Amino acid sequence: MEVAIVDKHENPYLFRTEMAGRIKFTGATPSYDQLRTVLAEQLKVSAQTIAILHIFNRFGATEANFTAHVYQTPENLAKIEPKIKEMKTKEQKAQEKK
Repeated sequence: MEVAIVDKHENPYLFRTEMAGRIKFTGATPSYDQLRTVLAEQLKVSAQTIAILHIFNRFGATEANFTAHVYQTPENLAKIEPKIKEMKTKEQKAQEKK
């Protein structure tokens, strides 16, 4: 898998670097975890500080675009990034109460 970073923007207020890039792969689209480990190796940071927001691909293509945030510490990531699973359970509980 080849990873190329196309756009990189420093966001000091949220203690992160926002980036967009392109990946080339063979076979199935890489998972978020696979992309996270490759980015961590390329950027020489811990995989725990990387949040992959989305992987955009087309059916049958061997290229995809991605967006990611690289935080300064894992604590900053935990504070800022939403926990999707927790949000879904809160929404389900709210619907059950109605």
